[in-house]
Amino acid sequence: MTESKSLGNLENTNDFYRVSEVAKKMKVSKRTVLNWIEEGSLLACRPSPGIIRIAKKDYDAFVAISTR
Repeated sequence: MTESKSLGNLENTNDFYRVSEVAKKMKVSKRTVLNWIEEGSLLACRPSPGIIRIAKKDYDAFVAISTR
């Protein structure tokens, strides 16, 4: 994941989505969301091994760009 960040403990988990939540909102598979993250289209962070979170602001920016 090229643009991922590690944030340690996320202070406010309400500001982040899980991969499964983004997949559901976008009506795509979790693998598609992971592909977007891996290619750098969708920014994400890894607060700990095996955990991926997408900031709501990054999700909103991704949706705005992808719906043009």
